[in-house]
Amino acid sequence: QAFSMDMHSLNYLRGAGGFTHDLKIADKTTSTIYLKKYWVENGEPIKHMNNVFGIEVLGALNRFRQARNLPITTTFDVTTRNYINKEIFKEICPERNQGKNLDNYFLLPINRTIKVEKDFAPDGLVALPKSITRTNAIACVTKETQNALIKMSSAAVASGINFSVTSAYRTYALQDYLYNFYKKYNGQYFWRGIAEAGHSE
Repeated sequence: QAFSMDMHSLNYLRGAGGFTHDLKIADKTTSTIYLKKYWVENGEPIKHMNNVFGIEVLGALNRFRQARNLPITTTFDVTTRNYINKEIFKEICPERNQGKNLDNYFLLPINRTIKVEKDFAPDGLVALPKSITRTNAIACVTKETQNALIKMSSAAVASGINFSVTSAYRTYALQDYLYNFYKKYNGQYFWRGIAEAGHSE
């Protein structure tokens, strides 16, 4: 079954770094809400959309694990978290569409009138390592950019300078979600802080 998750949840998990903690019966966490939303998106009949990790969500977890030959347990364990987190990562940092020649997009002057196609993704996206300070736990860049940032970070630390990566590659769908979020909540001049999907530099 294909991965499915709404953009609000995906954006939250981008910031959090995916699902990061084991959960057991009666635990109450924000992560549980997003785990339940994940099950609903994937056809599970979750009735209690609260922050409690209970029998209902454990049943959905075990059906998920059984279908994928993962170990059945009474918790949301590291094996299952890693499996789901890999799916989340692929949505945030997608593989390139190999059927198109997209290299020229790196030379295209992206702005409010010139845009890239919906399925554009740079080749070989990787996540920035934890050693790089960033505002979102999952920040996707090209390997070349990652290497340059690692060198820059080392030089900055040696000079007593701190910096943070505040923006990285975002899919068209995620940028569209963020644009509409800004439009709804940030007033009439929202566009000063964000570009439309396909137009973000």
